[in-house]
Amino acid sequence: MQISHWKYSENFYDPFCGSGTIAIEAVLIARNIAPGKFRRFAFQDFEFYNVRHHREALEKAKTGEYDRTYSVFASDIKAD
Repeated sequence: MQISHWKYSENFYDPFCGSGTIAIEAVLIARNIAPGKFRRFAFQDFEFYNVRHHREALEKAKTGEYDRTYSVFASDIKAD
């Protein structure tokens, strides 16, 4: 659920981004990229974990991704 009500046609600003997590999530939302696409989860180490099912789910999620015009700006006081 998106509680920010951000519209992709509006610029997104995060002037105190720290590690940039919120700005990164904004880009993932704008492109409709599945939240877990770039993450690894502990359940993947379980014996019963089915790699094929997970791979199929990721491939299905990719079909819903799209490009759209959006602007995301992030900055912080430190350079690192």
